[in-house]
Amino acid sequence: MTVVLQEAERTDLPVRAIHRSADALLLEILARLGGHGFRPDASDSLRQIAASAAEQALPFDTVVHSVRDSHRMWLEQLLSRTRLQLLPEQALAEVPLVVTEVIDDAITQIVGGYLAERERLAQGRAAWQRATVQALLDGRPLDNDRVERDLGLALAHHHIGAVLWRPGGATGALLSRVAAQLADRLPGATLLTVAAYGDHLWVWLSRVRRPSDRERQARLPYAPSLRGLA
Repeated sequence: MTVVLQEAERTDLPVRAIHRSADALLLEILARLGGHGFRPDASDSLRQIAASAAEQALPFDTVVHSVRDSHRMWLEQLLSRTRLQLLPEQALAEVPLVVTEVIDDAITQIVGGYLAERERLAQGRAAWQRATVQALLDGRPLDNDRVERDLGLALAHHHIGAVLWRPGGATGALLSRVAAQLADRLPGATLLTVAAYGDHLWVWLSRVRRPSDRERQARLPYAPSLRGLA
């Protein structure tokens, strides 16, 4: 997979897994074209590639483009070789179909693995952020450099906190939109939202400049412009 191999030169993508998966997929294509039931399993290698790409925040389209690039090259090579052998038209027609089916199945596995790993990482990060914010509120000692790096906030700045909730619950997306509306009322502020316990969303606004009295007053009567939220 040429694009992924190129990317692996500057990342820690598992090159051996890339080679194993490429070999397995090509063998499956050749076996199916030859009428054999042999089907090497590339799922472990594909999951390893997807998980590594997700962990390193490698753009997903880079990985998919790599697989599609392999698809194109294999298809061109197979078609050129089968034409030289003067195979029947029906046999030639099977080549793109088989190659596409095998590659699409591989992409489906990569998509699933990538999204599952991103979800796992996001849940872990959210849990850590929640624990870190709680530790700060409790006044427990923390590594300030790590806190600032992972939360994306400068602790020396001026901060405003808010807690959003809705009786009966509200989706995280809706409450996040309300948090963004709050941030809009404080120009230049950095926004951090943390999913707290229950239906609560913690909002942390950070800015170099101290909020003015006018900005403080503007927040007091604030009502979200989203139906059903308050």
